[in-house]
Amino acid sequence: MPSVLPGLARPPWSTPTKLLTALTLRAQIGGLTAATFVTLLVVPVLYAIFVLDLKLVKWEARHAAPAMEISDAEISAAIL
Repeated sequence: MPSVLPGLARPPWSTPTKLLTALTLRAQIGGLTAATFVTLLVVPVLYAIFVLDLKLVKWEARHAAPAMEISDAEISAAIL
C-alpha cells in the first residue's frame, strides 16, 4: 500500500500483522500499567483498611525463642 503523501511513513496499522502487533503492545502496556497501579496503591490501602483500621485480620505474635547465652570463653574455644 503506497503512502498517501510522498515522504511520509506508513502508519503502523497499514498491514494486518502490524495492526495485530500494535494492539498486542497496547494490551501489554495497559496490563502492566494497571498491575503496577494495583500493586503500589490499592494493595497497601486495602491492607491499611482491613488490618490496621478495622482489625478484621488478626495477626498472632510469635513468641521468640529465648536467646542463647554464650560466654566469651566458649566463643574463643570454638574458634580455636
